[in-house]
Amino acid sequence: MIKSLLYLFSFIFIINFSSAQTYKQVKIYLSDHDDVNQLYQAGLDFDHPHLTKDNAIIVFIDEDDYALLKSSGFNYEVLIEDWIEYYENLPVLSDAEREEVLNQTQRDFSVSGFGFGSMGGFYTFDEAIAELDTMFMLYPDIITEKVSIGTSIDGRQIYMVKISDNPGVSESEPQVLYTALHHAREPESMMQMIYFMYYLLENYSTNAEAQYLIDNREIYFIPVLNPDGYEYNRQTDPNGGGMWRKNRRNNGGSYGVDLNRNYGPYEYWNAPNGGSSTDPGDDTYRGTAPFSEPETAAIRDFLASKNLKNALNYHTYSNLLIYPYGALEHETADSLIFREFASDMTIFNGYVYGTDQQTVGYSTRGNSDDYYYDG
Repeated sequence: MIKSLLYLFSFIFIINFSSAQTYKQVKIYLSDHDDVNQLYQAGLDFDHPHLTKDNAIIVFIDEDDYALLKSSGFNYEVLIEDWIEYYENLPVLSDAEREEVLNQTQRDFSVSGFGFGSMGGFYTFDEAIAELDTMFMLYPDIITEKVSIGTSIDGRQIYMVKISDNPGVSESEPQVLYTALHHAREPESMMQMIYFMYYLLENYSTNAEAQYLIDNREIYFIPVLNPDGYEYNRQTDPNGGGMWRKNRRNNGGSYGVDLNRNYGPYEYWNAPNGGSSTDPGDDTYRGTAPFSEPETAAIRDFLASKNLKNALNYHTYSNLLIYPYGALEHETADSLIFREFASDMTIFNGYVYGTDQQTVGYSTRGNSDDYYYDG
């Protein structure tokens, strides 16, 4: 299996939120790094905490978790009482401002194909897939037509494309995988991936680095791994703001499995670290077994058909670069390679890198990192 996985959290700040619940932005003050894990073990259901320089974390929590926080004994302050209301009142870019953003990306990075979607600026599922069709129409010599690697729990296709100099041929070049939207409320992960794809395609003939990557790699992209959850957010909040995270598995009284807690192997999925929930109503519910969900099973089968050397799973947000292990307390045997690779990748963006415990401060189990590396 892959021995060089990196798991990237996008830097973009905005998260999608649903009007179905009230979410607060809170700042929780810590006494040491282990406090984050204590909060997580106490039942607070948050993900991707933003670490501050004054030894605190900023997170978004619903009313149930706010009640737990109030009784936890931790010092905290509420930064935004109702994030949904705050989000809905954020200023919208004017047409002129949008045009200037697109003009700037053309000037600075020679990317013209990328644009704004109809869901609060983000592409909808259909729009994202249409971008794949457009790429193939414009650059058929270096990108494949979209191919389904499987279907979601509600029957939607999970599409993949490959970018390479001979995309229709399986060559002996190193293979790389990029995924996005494990979690449906993280559309920035998909948006930046499509931007990166356009950058490679549009700059192939003029940029030496883009040309080298395409000529010497087989690069696979899966921009929407969780189409049902993402489409559900569009249905509930067509202008953006959907907070749904999981897939849409009917659990009998609740919906959804956290796809990034549903990977094997079993000993990682069931690691004794509390890094996922066994409650079907929780956002980090792990499912009934490893690969119980068709979305993660599709990734498992796809990986089995390839010999990947590297993979990045894009999430939002935290300014972090995370590598294995999440389920185990120690690092990998080749952790020095991860550290060197991550150090190079974060020179310019300044991201914090390390394992789950070294970055977000809590353990996970059943995540994609560990399976890609060791499954």
